[in-house]
Parts: sequence; C-alpha cells; structure tokens
Amino acid sequence: VAVSPDGRHVYAAAFGSGNIVGFDRDLKTGKLDYLQTLNDQERDPLGSAVSIRMSKDGKHAVVASFGTSTVTLLKRDAKSGELSILDHIGGMNFVIEAALSPDGKNIYAGCMSSVTVISVSGEGELEEVEATSGEGTPLRNVRCVKVSDDGKNVYAASTRTGELLNYQRDPQTGKLTQKQRIGDGHGGPDGPAAL
Repeated sequence: VAVSPDGRHVYAAAFGSGNIVGFDRDLKTGKLDYLQTLNDQERDPLGSAVSIRMSKDGKHAVVASFGTSTVTLLKRDAKSGELSILDHIGGMNFVIEAALSPDGKNIYAGCMSSVTVISVSGEGELEEVEATSGEGTPLRNVRCVKVSDDGKNVYAASTRTGELLNYQRDPQTGKLTQKQRIGDGHGGPDGPAAL
C-alpha cells in the first residue's frame, strides 16, 4: 500500500489479480472512495504485484511483481490521481520490492540474490544498469530496499543471510558501492533483516 505525498490518494497492489487499485482519500476524515483499477492484460507486467512505492514528488510510482519478475514504472496524474503505465522491465528474479531515488533517475529492485539498479530516462524508459550481490557471501532473499532521502545511500535487508547492507550511490550513474555489511550471518529473528 502507498499513500501519495499530498495525502489525496491511496494505492494498493493486488497480488492475486495483478491489479493496482487506486482510491481518493478525504483529507479530513481519511475515508476512501474507489478511483481506478489499473492492469495490462496484454503484457501483464503487474502479475503477482507485491509492492507499490511512490516517488518523493508524487509524480511516479514503482511496482514490484515477483510472479512476472517485473518492475513497472507508473505515472501519476497530479490532478486526478490516476496512474498509467510508462514502462516495465523483466528479468528481475523473485523481485519483492523496488524503490525510486529522490532525483527520479534510478529504481533499486530487491531481487532473490541482488539489488538491481535500473536507470529511468526523461521519457520514463527503463534500462538495467547492474545487479550487485555485495562483497563476500552473496545476498539471498533481499526483502527490503530503501533509498535515503538525500539520495546518497541505498539500504538492503537480506533475510536468508540476516544482514543489512549499506551502499553508497553514485548520483551520476546510479551504481552502488558497498560501504557496510552488518549482521550475524544467520537468518531468523536475531538477524537485522528480521527488523
């Protein structure tokens, strides 16, 4: 579930149907009213959608769909709140989450064994830049990805290895350099990824 930065809309990723469902939100009461159902039955990039995240400026949203191994970039109409598909990219093995950088130039996708860096063109076209597994033991089951508000770092939690990775982000290329790897080396409730 994602809420637009202006608080006027709420969007939900529907795993079973592969739909993104949008709602108008009353700013005083918080009450929701149906706005739209977005899907693409022909190409089906939203199949098994598991997460939706808004951009900082509210102009875009990104969806991770592990059933189709796809990350999809959506455009949001500032007035109506309706979403439309700009582009999608496949080959994201078991992608669970994707996050946009504050400058809108990159998407970072948490996949089975990597954090995948995707560039976003001015027209909203997506292209894979790199997939990084971190230094040392390969990542396993990346479940959370967060870009810092200043765009300088990307954080990823790996549930299988029970680790939190801190990457430095190159603002020009979007590429990542590992700076820290924190964890006990084990998954489960004692690992940082359980937080």
